[in-house]
Amino acid sequence: QGAHSFPTVFSFMLPEYSPGGRPGDATLVGPETMIMHMPTVVGLLNGMFSLIKYGVSTCNGGLGRRWTTCSEGDYSYADGRLAFSRPKTSELTLDNHAEKVVDELSTILTSGRLGSENKRIIKDAYIEKLNNTETTDAAGAAMRVAQQLMLTTPEFATTNIVKKTGSLRKKPDPPQASGASYRAIVYVLFGGGCDSYNMLVPHTCGANQTDMYTDEYAVVRDVIALAKEDLLMLNGPIENQVCETFGVHPELGSVQELFNQGDLLFFANTGVLTKPTDKENYWRDTVAQLFAHNFMQRAAQRIDPLKAEDGTGVLG
Repeated sequence: QGAHSFPTVFSFMLPEYSPGGRPGDATLVGPETMIMHMPTVVGLLNGMFSLIKYGVSTCNGGLGRRWTTCSEGDYSYADGRLAFSRPKTSELTLDNHAEKVVDELSTILTSGRLGSENKRIIKDAYIEKLNNTETTDAAGAAMRVAQQLMLTTPEFATTNIVKKTGSLRKKPDPPQASGASYRAIVYVLFGGGCDSYNMLVPHTCGANQTDMYTDEYAVVRDVIALAKEDLLMLNGPIENQVCETFGVHPELGSVQELFNQGDLLFFANTGVLTKPTDKENYWRDTVAQLFAHNFMQRAAQRIDPLKAEDGTGVLG
């Protein structure tokens, strides 16, 4: 999974994840399919191709960390390489030698499940490379192309016996418009972490006896507190707050502009509770799992913690 990016900050798959397509339609779950989408699949294939051609390196999306010459077959600076080789001997004909190599690769990489048609394709490519007189390492080039082709077979990517039907998979029919009027809320969730107290900061709090910036924010944040003079001021209408004005991080000029134009709101100190509670009784009073990132994200996306409209999107 080195070529993949895990979907959570804790590097685990969500046990309740249901993939799209037929598995999802059948209400099946597949946690590992969270990282099986087109960019990661192509990235893994590029990494394995790079491993075959250049060894463990950074070449062409490789899985290593060290730069090499990126010259195919040159492993002198790589951290490792695939050492499998089967030089041709005079005891076997070229055809028999190629068939033996492909059979052995099939045993190693597909547990012997490689189909006859795919065997023929790989065998022909192997022989073609082996007969190439323009390269100084025909045997190495032939082995590398055979290994790359093996990685693209369905037998390598699955654990089942592959049976080709020869027919194309039918595309699902697109949904038909009902003609009814429709409006949607577009909800964009930015994954990752955000230190909210270094994004939205109290600035002027003259109406209260306590100066929220000097007496609380600066004291609690200490050396990581943003300097008041560096804050970008929010000048839009702010009512019913403990401070008259707030500021945002100096790198958030676009956020300041949107707020001051009346196109952006902050929801501060918000969370998911199904009823008022306290520290002693929250575990029996709330439906949402308050200490699990995945459940809290889902609750924030749906804004329907009591599941009044189960299976729907934001706001039920």
